[in-house]
Amino acid sequence: MHVFTAIISIIAAWRWGDWRNWKKYHSTMLFVVVGNLTYNFICANHFLWRLIPEFFSNHTIAELGYTFIVFPANALLFLSNYPDNTLKKTIYYIKWIFIYIIVEYLFLINNGIIHDYGWNIWWSLAFISIMFPLLRLHHTKPLLAYLFATAMGSFIIFYFDVPVEIPMEFRK
Repeated sequence: MHVFTAIISIIAAWRWGDWRNWKKYHSTMLFVVVGNLTYNFICANHFLWRLIPEFFSNHTIAELGYTFIVFPANALLFLSNYPDNTLKKTIYYIKWIFIYIIVEYLFLINNGIIHDYGWNIWWSLAFISIMFPLLRLHHTKPLLAYLFATAMGSFIIFYFDVPVEIPMEFRK
């Protein structure tokens, strides 16, 4: 499922993404890369969600595919097709949130992802509902987006009791 997701993301970004102006979106594409790497570093050995790969040897290898292929491709696709009209923006956000939550639900029921330490599909919905506006905010006001991302990350660390005070190798 994860390889299929990467392939679909590449095809969709190639077909509908604005590759001619990719530099315009590059900083936000890197923002999602840094965000996912940060999650994987901070939550190492205490993952709130963990991918179960079908072909790769472990979660880390699968996450690298999402970090460097799926999420940047989706950021390009999301930003390069962002509408101008307020109603269309709302529908656009709902469409992306719906796609992401359906994909995650399919992963859940097919053992492609595991939630742990109190995380569940509803937390994923909340996270995704913040993530897409945050991508747009980063595209227009990056410093403000970093501030909000830091606040969101801090909330997740404290609410889900991620043991950042314990070295990764000693976490359970």
